Amino acid sequence: MDTFKLVIESYNSIDILSKDEIKLIYAILSFPRDFTTISRDYYYKQKSWSYEVFLNRLKDKINNDIYREEFINKLKIENPILIGHSNGGKTIINYAGRKLGKINKIVLIDSTGIKPKRKPSYYFKVYTFKTVKNIVKILPKKFEGLREKALSKFGSADYKSSPEVLRKTMNIILNEDQRKIMPNINVPTLMIWGDKDTATPLRDAKKMEEFIPNSGIAVLEGAGHFSYLDRLNQCLLILDEFLKNDKK
Repeated sequence: MDTFKLVIESYNSIDILSKDEIKLIYAILSFPRDFTTISRDYYYKQKSWSYEVFLNRLKDKINNDIYREEFINKLKIENPILIGHSNGGKTIINYAGRKLGKINKIVLIDSTGIKPKRKPSYYFKVYTFKTVKNIVKILPKKFEGLREKALSKFGSADYKSSPEVLRKTMNIILNEDQRKIMPNINVPTLMIWGDKDTATPLRDAKKMEEFIPNSGIAVLEGAGHFSYLDRLNQCLLILDEFLKNDKK
């Protein structure tokens, strides 16, 4: 493909690309950031686009995927090693569990994928929230400040700062349980977890280990949901050991 050749030659004219750098280009091209940024701009940043403009932008990105796929295929990367944190891990589980492509190994870091175990207090809070939400809906517009103040008492910071459409998306993502497809994952899978993680507790990793064949957990003591940052050196040592036979 001429476009691929042109891009690579342009890079190489400045500095020769290594095999790892070409893999990085592959990863960047594979991740659907275009859709993420368009949706974020439209819903979160509330760009003044008409709905038709928004849809047209999405259609353009879909059409671009045809060329993107050709470009990626030219990289000839087979059996990649996939590493994902939190919802990134859930994406990998979906990809591997539904056998959407060949994979060499998987690393899940404080990943979602197990439906959270809820306490009675959680459901009390949810039903209270829904009741308050329905009540404030009927308040006159002049009480809008009171409405927002009442609703701000519920949910995480990320949830509260997101527009309604993204809140619905977050609810769907967080409540999806992937245990049914986990047994289909047939490649070595390493789970790196912080024992102080409250967003995706260590018990989630232990559940995943039961469902994913050929999997194991490396626990980082004292680390939270971003365990790879809390214990960076330990995390790198673990990854280095897990991937030592894949280095070329």
